[in-house]
Amino acid sequence: MLLHLYMAPRPEQEAGLILLTGIFGFAVDTLQALAGLYAFAHTSAAPWLCPLWMVALWMIFATTLNASMAWLAGRYPLAAVLGAICGPVSYVAGARLGAIEFPAHVGLSLVGIAVVWACVMPSLLWFRDFLSTATARCPLPTPAGAL
Repeated sequence: MLLHLYMAPRPEQEAGLILLTGIFGFAVDTLQALAGLYAFAHTSAAPWLCPLWMVALWMIFATTLNASMAWLAGRYPLAAVLGAICGPVSYVAGARLGAIEFPAHVGLSLVGIAVVWACVMPSLLWFRDFLSTATARCPLPTPAGAL
Protein backbone atom coordinates (compact mmCIF):
# COMPACT_ATOMS: atom_id res chain seq x y z
CA MET A 1 0.00 0.00 0.00
CA LEU A 2 2.89 2.35 0.75
CA LEU A 3 4.33 1.75 -2.71
CA HIS A 4 0.91 2.45 -4.19
CA LEU A 5 0.70 5.75 -2.28
CA TYR A 6 4.25 6.65 -3.31
CA MET A 7 3.39 6.13 -6.98
CA ALA A 8 -0.07 7.75 -6.87
CA PRO A 9 -0.39 11.07 -8.70
CA ARG A 10 -2.37 12.51 -5.73
CA PRO A 11 -1.19 10.55 -2.67
CA GLU A 12 -3.24 12.62 -0.21
CA GLN A 13 -6.42 11.94 -2.18
CA GLU A 14 -5.55 8.25 -2.49
CA ALA A 15 -4.77 7.96 1.23
CA GLY A 16 -8.13 9.54 2.04
CA LEU A 17 -9.92 7.09 -0.22
CA ILE A 18 -8.08 4.14 1.34
CA LEU A 19 -8.87 5.29 4.88
CA LEU A 20 -12.50 6.07 4.08
CA THR A 21 -12.92 2.69 2.38
CA GLY A 22 -11.43 0.90 5.39
CA ILE A 23 -13.88 2.60 7.75
CA PHE A 24 -16.79 2.06 5.37
CA GLY A 25 -15.84 -1.60 4.88
CA PHE A 26 -15.58 -2.18 8.63
CA ALA A 27 -19.12 -0.83 9.04
CA VAL A 28 -20.52 -2.76 6.05
CA ASP A 29 -19.04 -6.11 7.07
CA THR A 30 -19.92 -5.69 10.74
CA LEU A 31 -23.53 -4.86 9.82
CA GLN A 32 -23.76 -7.79 7.39
CA ALA A 33 -22.43 -10.17 10.03
CA LEU A 34 -24.79 -8.69 12.65
CA ALA A 35 -27.65 -9.27 10.21
CA GLY A 36 -26.65 -12.94 10.12
CA LEU A 37 -25.57 -13.05 6.48
CA TYR A 38 -22.31 -14.70 7.61
CA ALA A 39 -19.97 -14.97 10.57
CA PHE A 40 -16.26 -14.43 10.63
CA ALA A 41 -14.55 -17.73 11.31
CA HIS A 42 -11.99 -18.15 14.08
CA THR A 43 -13.13 -15.08 16.01
CA SER A 44 -14.43 -16.55 19.24
CA ALA A 45 -15.13 -13.30 21.08
CA ALA A 46 -17.34 -11.57 18.50
CA PRO A 47 -17.94 -13.42 15.21
CA TRP A 48 -20.04 -10.48 14.01
CA LEU A 49 -17.27 -7.89 14.38
CA CYS A 50 -15.27 -7.22 11.24
CA PRO A 51 -11.65 -8.28 11.92
CA LEU A 52 -8.63 -6.15 11.06
CA TRP A 53 -7.53 -8.48 8.25
CA MET A 54 -10.87 -7.79 6.53
CA VAL A 55 -10.42 -4.04 6.95
CA ALA A 56 -7.00 -4.46 5.30
CA LEU A 57 -8.68 -6.22 2.36
CA TRP A 58 -11.09 -3.31 2.00
CA MET A 59 -8.18 -0.88 2.03
CA ILE A 60 -6.31 -2.88 -0.59
CA PHE A 61 -9.50 -2.99 -2.66
CA ALA A 62 -9.59 0.82 -2.47
CA THR A 63 -6.26 0.98 -4.29
CA THR A 64 -7.98 -0.44 -7.38
CA LEU A 65 -10.65 2.27 -7.59
CA ASN A 66 -8.37 4.84 -9.26
CA ALA A 67 -6.34 2.24 -11.13
CA SER A 68 -7.86 -0.88 -12.64
CA MET A 69 -11.43 0.31 -11.99
CA ALA A 70 -10.97 3.83 -13.34
CA TRP A 71 -13.01 2.84 -16.39
CA LEU A 72 -16.11 2.69 -14.15
CA ALA A 73 -16.05 6.48 -13.69
CA GLY A 74 -19.60 7.78 -13.98
CA ARG A 75 -21.02 4.32 -14.64
CA TYR A 76 -22.86 3.85 -11.36
CA PRO A 77 -25.56 1.47 -12.69
CA LEU A 78 -22.89 -0.79 -14.18
CA ALA A 79 -20.97 -0.64 -10.91
CA ALA A 80 -24.14 -1.73 -9.08
CA VAL A 81 -24.55 -4.74 -11.39
CA LEU A 82 -20.89 -5.70 -11.04
CA GLY A 83 -21.11 -5.31 -7.27
CA ALA A 84 -24.22 -7.51 -7.12
CA ILE A 85 -22.39 -10.25 -9.03
CA CYS A 86 -18.79 -9.98 -7.83
CA GLY A 87 -19.52 -9.20 -4.18
CA PRO A 88 -21.21 -12.54 -3.39
CA VAL A 89 -18.61 -14.40 -5.44
CA SER A 90 -15.86 -12.91 -3.24
CA TYR A 91 -17.63 -13.96 -0.06
CA VAL A 92 -18.15 -17.49 -1.38
CA ALA A 93 -14.41 -17.61 -2.09
CA GLY A 94 -13.77 -16.40 1.46
CA ALA A 95 -16.02 -19.15 2.83
CA ARG A 96 -14.19 -21.78 0.81
CA LEU A 97 -10.91 -20.50 2.25
CA GLY A 98 -12.36 -20.78 5.74
CA ALA A 99 -12.42 -17.05 6.50
CA ILE A 100 -16.19 -16.76 6.90
CA GLU A 101 -19.02 -19.16 7.59
CA PHE A 102 -22.47 -18.97 6.06
CA PRO A 103 -25.59 -19.90 8.00
CA ALA A 104 -27.85 -22.73 6.84
CA HIS A 105 -29.70 -20.43 4.46
CA VAL A 106 -26.75 -19.69 2.15
CA GLY A 107 -28.92 -18.61 -0.78
CA LEU A 108 -30.66 -15.95 1.28
CA SER A 109 -27.30 -14.75 2.56
CA LEU A 110 -25.95 -14.43 -0.98
CA VAL A 111 -29.00 -12.44 -2.07
CA GLY A 112 -28.48 -10.11 0.90
CA ILE A 113 -24.80 -9.70 0.08
CA ALA A 114 -25.71 -9.00 -3.57
CA VAL A 115 -28.10 -6.23 -2.53
CA VAL A 116 -25.52 -4.71 -0.20
CA TRP A 117 -22.78 -4.82 -2.84
CA ALA A 118 -25.11 -3.34 -5.45
CA CYS A 119 -25.01 -0.29 -3.16
CA VAL A 120 -21.38 -0.60 -2.03
CA MET A 121 -19.73 -0.40 -5.46
CA PRO A 122 -21.46 2.80 -6.62
CA SER A 123 -20.88 4.28 -3.15
CA LEU A 124 -17.16 3.61 -3.31
CA LEU A 125 -16.99 5.13 -6.79
CA TRP A 126 -18.91 8.15 -5.52
CA PHE A 127 -16.43 8.48 -2.63
CA ARG A 128 -13.62 8.36 -5.17
CA ASP A 129 -15.26 11.00 -7.37
CA PHE A 130 -16.09 13.21 -4.38
CA LEU A 131 -12.53 13.11 -3.05
CA SER A 132 -11.19 13.80 -6.52
CA THR A 133 -13.32 16.93 -6.98
CA ALA A 134 -12.79 18.06 -3.37
CA THR A 135 -9.01 17.94 -3.66
CA ALA A 136 -9.20 19.65 -7.06
CA ARG A 137 -11.22 22.53 -5.51
CA CYS A 138 -9.02 22.78 -2.40
CA PRO A 139 -5.44 22.00 -3.36
CA LEU A 140 -2.87 21.62 -0.63
CA PRO A 141 -0.85 24.77 0.05
CA THR A 142 2.67 24.81 -1.31
CA PRO A 143 5.60 26.00 0.79
CA ALA A 144 6.58 29.65 0.37
CA GLY A 145 8.88 30.12 -2.59
CA ALA A 146 8.10 26.71 -4.13
CA LEU A 147 6.81 26.63 -7.68
